[in-house]
Amino acid sequence: MLKFHQKRFQVAAWFLLSMGLTSIAQGQFGCDASSGCDAVGCGATTRWSFGAKALFLERADDDVRIFSGANGNFDSDEFDLGFQAGYELNGRYNLNDSNALTVRWMSVDRWSDSHGDLVGPAGNATLNATAPVTFPGVTSIDGVHRSDLHSLELGISRRLTESVRLTTGFRYLEIDDRIGFRLDAAATPTTIDTAAQNRLYGGQIGLESELFRKGKWSLDGFGQVGLFGNAAKQSTLLDTGVVQIRDAGDRGKFSFLAELGLNARRSLTSQLDLVAGYQVMWVTSVAVASDELVHSNFIAPHGVDASDSVFYHGATVGLEYHY
Repeated sequence: MLKFHQKRFQVAAWFLLSMGLTSIAQGQFGCDASSGCDAVGCGATTRWSFGAKALFLERADDDVRIFSGANGNFDSDEFDLGFQAGYELNGRYNLNDSNALTVRWMSVDRWSDSHGDLVGPAGNATLNATAPVTFPGVTSIDGVHRSDLHSLELGISRRLTESVRLTTGFRYLEIDDRIGFRLDAAATPTTIDTAAQNRLYGGQIGLESELFRKGKWSLDGFGQVGLFGNAAKQSTLLDTGVVQIRDAGDRGKFSFLAELGLNARRSLTSQLDLVAGYQVMWVTSVAVASDELVHSNFIAPHGVDASDSVFYHGATVGLEYHY
């Protein structure tokens, strides 16, 4: 089920590698003057390109057991983050027929789901942490999971052949994750909250190509990989109503990113394209809230593990304007 949340508008632009551009290698497939192409062999190169599109992405990560007890288990996959709406903005400036400067902004804010479990007669419930913690007399556990994704890319694109472009540049990602629980019992309710934060800085390289063109229709695809330094940190707070105990820490890790996309394009006018497609993105060595919680240690704090990975995939649709 799609979940829509009102988002504040952020002024940013990016080069939409995942959309491809009508300027890619149209000479190989034959050019249509009405397509607004800017490739070599298609006449005058358009100087600017701007685009915006809606995202409908699902986020997934590893499944872990968080609580176990007399009334059952509570696993992280019982939170169904589902598909969430977001947006992308892009901009491109063509220096000449072969080289271009690019910028891209992507934002999904935010995935969210709540779930209740271990409902039943009062019994013990155990947090499956590095140092397990058992809570007596628990009658139910209510949890909430939230996640955000933001990405900024600055790059250079260079034509290698009539149909292929090489892309390279800088990328910054924010991946934030939060999970919280309320354990109801005869005594004062206990709450547990974990916030995980990732700030990734690094470079990426990729290829994009037009795969097919006929008249006003075309199909293009892209792939890119990157290596990033991740400034990861987490904070886990256990509040019994009487005492508060915290496990927190931060560390740097190297993360790997891979992104792929396929897009169909329809020229509406000589300057305007409608674009729809599908894209996937995988990021390794990140801190995920559920994983940090099960690695927590309230006796000897573990700091941050940051050994999980996240996977995003979904549909995109938008418009591009060239002039």
